[in-house]
Amino acid sequence: MAETAKKKGHIVMIPFMAHGHLIPFLALARKIQETTTSFTITIATTPFNIQHLKSAISTTISSINLAELSFNHSQHGLPPNIENTEKLPLTDVIKLFHASTSLEAPLSSLISKIAEQEGQPPVCIISDVFLGWVTNVAKSLGFPINYKFHKSQMHKYLREADGTDSWSKFFPTQITLSMKSDGWICNTVEEIETFGLQLLRNYLRLPV
Repeated sequence: MAETAKKKGHIVMIPFMAHGHLIPFLALARKIQETTTSFTITIATTPFNIQHLKSAISTTISSINLAELSFNHSQHGLPPNIENTEKLPLTDVIKLFHASTSLEAPLSSLISKIAEQEGQPPVCIISDVFLGWVTNVAKSLGFPINYKFHKSQMHKYLREADGTDSWSKFFPTQITLSMKSDGWICNTVEEIETFGLQLLRNYLRLPV
């Protein structure tokens, strides 16, 4: 009997409606595909922008899905057939920002449809920083805002540490000595862990 194939996780991506946001999101989707085949990827945006993305991926073999979110430009005072910042006067750009909030209901419907069809919700939604309302969609559909793990999931050396074991005896001394150095180099990115790095700087009183 053939082994039942494990279901792929689904990632939904929603960029802001501007070429400078659409293309980087497409690049990220491609990078995820290159890294793993464990996920189905869907980029959701308005019909006009879907056409732009289709032309951008037409020259490559891609399994990235594109999902249209209904959008009525005239309801938001935008010129006909304008759904992104290209050819949009600067004075009207703010209208597009406000109009983007109207995508909340269509996105919620899309996520619900995916969950119904696949028997499980998407594993995550990757959204643009300008589309903060996506958080409302995620929370309303039960997406976790954080993850917790039990101490039983920690490495056994951490679980068994009691202050008298070899690991507990070694690391506090070495970390304390390293705090007397002229600075620390951390294997991370400032933009990702800004808060954590600031806490570390405040505690160490060293260049980090």
